[in-house]
Amino acid sequence: MRLFSHILCDGRTWSGAHALKKCFALTSGVAFVFTGCSAHVAAPDVADGTPRAPDHGEFESGDRNAIDDAVAIFVAATFGDDAAPGTSVSPVASIRRAIELASSGRRVYVCATVDRSGAPIPYVESLDITSHAALYGHFDCTDRKWASANVRARIESPTNPAIRIRDAFARVMISSFDINAAPGQSPSESSVAIFASNASNVVIRNASLRAGNGARGVDGISPANFSQKSSSGLNETFSVFFDLAPNVETEQFQVVCPDGSRTVGGYGESQLSDARTPPSWGLPRSTRCPMCGAGWNDTGDGVPRVGDNGIAGPDGTVASTFGTLTSAGWVVSRGGDGDTGTVGQGGGGARRLGSNMSATGFGAGGGAGGCGGRGGSGGSGGGASIALLAFRSGVGLHTTTLIVGAGGAGGNGGLGQTGQRGGDGGMRADEKGWAASGGSGGNGGAGAGGRGGIAIGALWLDGRIDRDTRTTVVMGRGGRAGCSGARLRGGEEEIGIESEWLDLSESEL
Repeated sequence: MRLFSHILCDGRTWSGAHALKKCFALTSGVAFVFTGCSAHVAAPDVADGTPRAPDHGEFESGDRNAIDDAVAIFVAATFGDDAAPGTSVSPVASIRRAIELASSGRRVYVCATVDRSGAPIPYVESLDITSHAALYGHFDCTDRKWASANVRARIESPTNPAIRIRDAFARVMISSFDINAAPGQSPSESSVAIFASNASNVVIRNASLRAGNGARGVDGISPANFSQKSSSGLNETFSVFFDLAPNVETEQFQVVCPDGSRTVGGYGESQLSDARTPPSWGLPRSTRCPMCGAGWNDTGDGVPRVGDNGIAGPDGTVASTFGTLTSAGWVVSRGGDGDTGTVGQGGGGARRLGSNMSATGFGAGGGAGGCGGRGGSGGSGGGASIALLAFRSGVGLHTTTLIVGAGGAGGNGGLGQTGQRGGDGGMRADEKGWAASGGSGGNGGAGAGGRGGIAIGALWLDGRIDRDTRTTVVMGRGGRAGCSGARLRGGEEEIGIESEWLDLSESEL
């Protein structure tokens, strides 16, 4: 079932699913959404380029102070019961239950309850609004007598966001509340007082929206270092080739690394019958060290060469943005992972030992190179502190204070794994010399640190937020970026973005 049939926008009529978005994008943001036979304002008016909050009558008809069970569902934390009908005499205890009972179009009147000392008794709950709602928190109910007063009910949310308004094309009014979001609790979690997603007509008046601190990001993973010289249990294993029996084939010391790369120790010199094979090079051949891994015959001095070490993997890069805004909320970015180092080259093979050089036998083989170290993973960004978050929504603010906490620190990047040590070369029979050992694998790159959490009064994308001159922002601070795994010696200089108002359609984070 469609929630609207057409949009009247600056004297023009558009239809279709994208009509409202088109109106916001091409005009001052004034749209009337027709549902059945009635119309309502989809976003506050902006006259002569100066934002203003609408008069109450633009959004509500009748007396909003009338104590009338036919008009409203009543809420009182001190003497309400969610099993009650929600009348002024028998109110419910939670705002959530009142919204359910008011689905027929009635308002929700919330008592600003206090204890004996006068301290506010908050409503500890989170709200999820998906259709029309009109919430008013300016009521006193001392001695169970309801009256309009210069007070505001308080909501202390245990989860985030404190109030979520989603897929609501009918009007949502929130008036006279102090709304306090919980701080981010799980790693990288943001603290958001109100999040509107695909909500065309939200009005917030005479309220305070307080965001808590964002949570710290998750540290990247640092892979454990190799416990042996070579993978697959090859620690302290030698390629030993003595004068062996005839018809035994030459062997090589070969390792397949976890990333699929291969390293091969050089053949030792061999002779089978009358055929002689000289010692071979270790693999893979090095381009930066032409003689590394050379076998005995190719060195000129009879000494096989150690294989070249692998190349260290590059460090991960810092995320290009602080995060993205979607219908699910603010999603923080993560630092890039470090790359795996390259495999070490195998060592060169040795000459065959023996007084009778015409006899069948084998020289010692070179050791395989070490596997490259894996990269450390990137740290995640710190959670944000955002008082008002809006995605494809129209929101008007009237005499409202947005209070911002601190963005969470970014997680540190993980350390790269140290490259594996190359295997030892095979031992000669007289124990006076060895075939060459393989080179060590390159170290893994370090993961990048996560970016610091942002601290913003109001952040929106593909919509509009209007405010009057009596709406203000009390700023917090951005979170500090996490360190790269290569520099775990304290925080980086960068901090998360700090801004009172930010439209992502015009700016990137």
